[in-house]
Amino acid sequence: MKIKFNKTLIYLSLLSLVAGFFYSHDLFFIYLKYLDFFPQIIFNWPDANANYFFVKLFTQTNTLSFYEPLNIITDNIIHTRSINVLSGSLVPMSWLWPIILWASLAKIFGLFSILWLNPILAMLSLWLVYAISQNLFKDKNLSFLITALLAFFAPWLYFANLVMLPSILIIFLYLLSAYLFLKSFSVARGKLIIFSIASAIFVLSVLARPSEFIWLASILLLSIYFNKNKIQIKHYFTFIIIFLIFTSITLYFNNLVYGNYFSFGYLNFQATSSAIPAQSIFLPFGWQTKIFLKNIFYHFILLIWPYWILVLTALIILRKKVFALENIWKKYLLICVVASFLLFIYYANWDIADMSVKQYNKISNSYVRYFLPLYILWLPIFAKSIQIIFNSPRVVAGKYFYQTIIIVLLSIFSLHLAFYAPFDGLLAQKKNIKIYYQQFEQVKNLVPADAIILTIKSDKIFFPSYPVIVPQGDLPLWPRLAKLLTQRPVFYVHDLAETDLFKEKAVASQADIEFNFVSELANNFKLEELKLIK
Repeated sequence: MKIKFNKTLIYLSLLSLVAGFFYSHDLFFIYLKYLDFFPQIIFNWPDANANYFFVKLFTQTNTLSFYEPLNIITDNIIHTRSINVLSGSLVPMSWLWPIILWASLAKIFGLFSILWLNPILAMLSLWLVYAISQNLFKDKNLSFLITALLAFFAPWLYFANLVMLPSILIIFLYLLSAYLFLKSFSVARGKLIIFSIASAIFVLSVLARPSEFIWLASILLLSIYFNKNKIQIKHYFTFIIIFLIFTSITLYFNNLVYGNYFSFGYLNFQATSSAIPAQSIFLPFGWQTKIFLKNIFYHFILLIWPYWILVLTALIILRKKVFALENIWKKYLLICVVASFLLFIYYANWDIADMSVKQYNKISNSYVRYFLPLYILWLPIFAKSIQIIFNSPRVVAGKYFYQTIIIVLLSIFSLHLAFYAPFDGLLAQKKNIKIYYQQFEQVKNLVPADAIILTIKSDKIFFPSYPVIVPQGDLPLWPRLAKLLTQRPVFYVHDLAETDLFKEKAVASQADIEFNFVSELANNFKLEELKLIK
C-alpha cells in the first residue's frame, strides 16, 4: 500500500518543532539549569515573580491573598513592585484570570509544568495561524508564509520564552476563538456548539486583559458586520449569555480577592478613593501627540523595519492596482487599521517613567509587549507583500526560492534581535539571571531566614524567600522602617554610588537608622544591615 504524505502537515510540523526549540531557550538553559533551587525560581520580570507567587499560593491554599501582619504597623510597606496590598494582605496587581488558569493547570500537572506552557502554546499558535489564514485567504502559499513569519518573529519568540507572563496565553486564546468562530460558520453540524465554545474562549481572553477590550471589540464588530448574513439571532443571545456568565464569575473573584465586585489589582488601595475616572477607561495615559507618534515609530515601525520595507516595496509595485485587490484584503486592512489605531490610543500615549528602561530596553519594553497582538495582526500584510514582490513575470519561475530566501533573512534578523539585543536580549537575560542566582545564594548564606530585604529593583530575586520592601509611593520610607526594625532584622541590598549612599544614610539617620556593612555581592552590589541607633 502506498502511503501519501501531506506536505503541508510535514512542513508545519518541522516549522513548529524548530521554532519550539527557540521558544524553549530559557526553559532549557535557565530554569532547568537551576532546578536545584526549585520551587524558588528567579525571573527577570517582577510581574513574572508575582504571578508565580500567586499561582503557587492558589495551587496550595485556593486563595489569592497572603496576610502580612507587619504591613499593618508600617502602612503596607512590605510588598514587591508587582504586588498590591489591601488591609495588610498581598494581592495580585494584575488581572485574575491568567493566574486562575495557570493555577488550574498546576493543580493537575504540578507547579513546574506551567513553565512549559508558553513554549507549547506558542507552537500551537502556529497551527492556528495557518488554519485561520487558510480559512480567510484560501491560499496555501500565503498561509504558510504568514505562519513562517510568525514562527521566528522577534517579539513573539522573545515573549514565548518569558514564562509566567500572560501575553502568549492571551494571544493563544484570541487565535483559538477566531479559529472556532470561523469553523462555526463553515461546518454543517454543531454550528451553535462550536460558536458557544468560541464565544466562551473569546470572552475569557477579553476578561484576562480587559484593558484591551476596545480594540478587540472593533475586530469583533467589524467581523460581525462582514459576516452578518451568517449570524442568526440565536448566536447573539448565546454570546450575550456567555458574556454575562463569565463576567459574573469575574466579579465574584474580584469581590473575593479585593473586597469589591468592581475593584481590581491595578487600583491604588492606599488612596482615599478608588473611583475610576471615565478618561482612565479610554485614555488612561492621557493624550500626548509627540509621545504617541514617537512610540509608534520606534516600537511598531523601526523595531521591525525590514517587514515595513517589504510593504513599501509592494506598494510601489502595485501603485494604483492596490485598490483592485480582492475584497477580503480591503476588509482585513480596514480591521488592521482600526484595531491598531484604538490600541495605539490606549498604549502609545504612555511615557515610561523609568529612564533606564527607555534607554536600554529594546525588545523587552512594555510597548513591544502590548503591541504584540498588532504585530501578529499585520503579518498577513507582510506575507502578501512578499507574494506581490515575487509574483512579477521576471521572477515568477523561481518565486518559491526567493520567498524562502526572504523568510530566512527575516528569521535571521528576528533571531538576532531576540537573542542579541545588547541589554535585554535572551542571552543578556540569561547572563542577568545567572548573576541573580549568585546574589540570592550569597544573601541566603549571610541573612537569617526571618529577615526582611530592602531593595530598589532586586525584589524579583529575593521574594518570596524573603519578604521585601521596595521604596515607592508617597509615604516616607525610613520612619516606617524604624517601626519594622523593632520587630524583625532588615537588610539592604543595593548598588548605590558612594554619593547616593551618603545621602541615603543622612535621610535614614533622621529616623534613627544606621547602616552596617555586611558584604560585597556579585555585580558590584552591597549588603548592609539596618539597625536602630542606640
